[in-house]
Amino acid sequence: MLVHTEKQLITSVWGKVNVEECGAEALARLLIVYPWTQRFFDNFGNLSSPTAIIGNPKVRAHGKKVLSSFGEAVKNLDNIKNTYAKLSELHCEKLHVDPENFRCWGNLSSRCFRCRRERGWFGWNSASLRGRGKAVHLVT
Repeated sequence: MLVHTEKQLITSVWGKVNVEECGAEALARLLIVYPWTQRFFDNFGNLSSPTAIIGNPKVRAHGKKVLSSFGEAVKNLDNIKNTYAKLSELHCEKLHVDPENFRCWGNLSSRCFRCRRERGWFGWNSASLRGRGKAVHLVT
């Protein structure tokens, strides 16, 4: 359970994250570094090369959507399980996504924040996001 000051810090740092850019970059990296994840995105069109993936508007839009869901978790830090209940059901029961993919996503998202040097983003903030990612993973 997070204490009040941790919640404030997470909320403050999250407010400085460029969700659109970091989401697009993280999903593109996921599809490039872990190519088996592309099977979940066969309706996204051309994913044949890193250049095609990075330039794909559907990848950008979905990356933003996925990272935006972390914003919902930030708003509900005391109830992440309920926040992700429907998404968990979709990804687990309908799409059959391996929970390991969520760990990969969390690591790549965190890397994007560090590489972009989002203001206020330090190693322990990164650990906090990985913790949130792990919470998402556990819900699945």
